[in-house]
Amino acid sequence: MLTRQTAAVVGAGPCGLSMLKTLTEDGFDVTCFERRTQVGGLWAYTEDSSMTTALSSAYALVSKYTCGMSDYPMPEKYPHHLSQPQFQEYLEEYARHFNVLQKVVFGAIFQQAIRTKDDKRWRLEMRINGEPHHQDFDKVAFCHGYQTTAEMPVYEGSDKFGGILMHSQQYRSVEPFKDKNLVIVGLSSSASELTSLLLPHVKSLRLSHRRGAYIIPIWRNNTPADLQATYRRREIGRWLGHYFPRVARWALDAGLKWYMKKAWGHLDPEWRILPAPSAAISLPGASDVIIPLLRQGKVESIQGIRRFIAPKTIELSDGSILEDIDAVICATGYSANISVASSFLTHRQPPGYDGPPLANLYMNIFPPDYADSMAILCYCSYCKTNGFSSNDVMSLAVSNVFRGTHRLPTKPDMIKEIHQHHDWLVSVYTEDKTQGSFDPNMVQGWRFNSQIHDAAGTGLEALGWGLKGWKFWWKDPEMYKIMHSGIETAHAYRFFETGKRKTWSGARDAIIKINEEAKCFPLKDEEKERYVAVRGPA
Repeated sequence: MLTRQTAAVVGAGPCGLSMLKTLTEDGFDVTCFERRTQVGGLWAYTEDSSMTTALSSAYALVSKYTCGMSDYPMPEKYPHHLSQPQFQEYLEEYARHFNVLQKVVFGAIFQQAIRTKDDKRWRLEMRINGEPHHQDFDKVAFCHGYQTTAEMPVYEGSDKFGGILMHSQQYRSVEPFKDKNLVIVGLSSSASELTSLLLPHVKSLRLSHRRGAYIIPIWRNNTPADLQATYRRREIGRWLGHYFPRVARWALDAGLKWYMKKAWGHLDPEWRILPAPSAAISLPGASDVIIPLLRQGKVESIQGIRRFIAPKTIELSDGSILEDIDAVICATGYSANISVASSFLTHRQPPGYDGPPLANLYMNIFPPDYADSMAILCYCSYCKTNGFSSNDVMSLAVSNVFRGTHRLPTKPDMIKEIHQHHDWLVSVYTEDKTQGSFDPNMVQGWRFNSQIHDAAGTGLEALGWGLKGWKFWWKDPEMYKIMHSGIETAHAYRFFETGKRKTWSGARDAIIKINEEAKCFPLKDEEKERYVAVRGPA
């Protein structure tokens, strides 16, 4: 009798749980290692300020209709947008439902992965509840998230500052900031959340930013904004991105400017919200509060910080001076920690490029030397469909590669494509070298989505305009219409039979049900006001 191949999954957030469940379902003997005390990743709240966490007051920025796992529907009991405790509960219930929770080892601090002496397996070294531990596996998938390492700006004279200077990752309570003059750096969704939480308690609040940003409302016309994303619209964008990239970028940015004008009306130039870097290379923020608070004068927009010159004094990039500043919180984002792969992962520094080293990963996932046994799923954070729902697509793809159901290109061909991708990254970096503006994780949406869905075997090409699309439309026009132009849901990933992965018998009913439930929108004004009053602004 053949022994089952073993697999390790590092991280028990949405990505790790999906990978754990998929590999188990596909016949691997899987162990998952998680440093926290419960599953959920950043949705599992922790007081440990060295870990990124959704605050206990946080709500998801996308609605329950467009997120969730492909074969485990969001329960009806949840509101339109899940809270942090609800999201953690959903993920734990998912693990229990598929009987994989017992496969998670908690309190595991990962150290490194190295090849065994015979170069046939992977040895994982870690500490579990403080004790050293190592274990060998045939396959390894790193699913520890791309929001692990805080990107903290380096400021001249920061040692002279006598107040609080911290990254938003460390924030847990309003208490240290009560009655303080506060500066929040950035226009991200995190900056918006902190603004909402802290404004009622501080003496003054300023938003410091070097450049503008697209700020998209969470609601539009009393409807969750994410419900406007459909497969059809995304495919049009990807087609343009493939064949007419300049047109695609122009159309994306022009569309967002129009969207913002419709949502917010006139934007005071003094706020410097626009112009913004292209959304093709810099993710927009989501907030219902930043623009209204700027308009009401409750929050002030200021230039980026140049340096600290005294215990309570800051000089801005335009030379102006701020005095009596008590605290600065940098909501400046995160980067993926891939140092855990340092023993085998190589990097490249293309000629004439002076940015951060670029990892040699095919599809930003597979190291060419070990593509059949190693996957790093924290290094492709841009241009996915829905960051949460895409976890199932990636886990299906990785499992298919690991078990030989999907064959990757030859090593020379993978390296050639990696170098082509690096050339694109260099062009993006050259365009804007502002600190914090470049993320080597980004992928080209049209290429990445085509490759990942092909590897996963989702069969979504049947929603396109090719022969398979026409056949599906002819056979089942109503379902084609719902899946092509209706609510974008992960259940579509389990609908088509392709032979590469398991379908889900409940996919059709779940897709129809979500589209029926979403007919409750737009809400009446009083309904939306009551809903927002309960969940709070974001």
